[in-house]
Amino acid sequence: MDHNHTNCCCNHHGNDQTRMTKKWLFSLGLVLVFILLIKPFMADQLIKRADAYYSYGLYDDAIRQYKKVILLNKVTAMHGWVWETASKRREKLTGR
Repeated sequence: MDHNHTNCCCNHHGNDQTRMTKKWLFSLGLVLVFILLIKPFMADQLIKRADAYYSYGLYDDAIRQYKKVILLNKVTAMHGWVWETASKRREKLTGR
């Protein structure tokens, strides 16, 4: 049976586009949720790495990692800022 769509009153023509839009929005939503969930974990890992650099006396590397934390997550920025300031002061005192 051939279906003529010139004077068609069926509604399946717009459904394909609506379905694709819903799939795209759902995928975008999943990606955003994933980013929001992984962000604190990434910040915590960066802080641990920066603390390790700091404990080994690699102050420039520690400062670089703390700056990444500040850019990544404002919740953990205070921790990163405190350690960055401490490492800068120690650098001035030790001359490194």
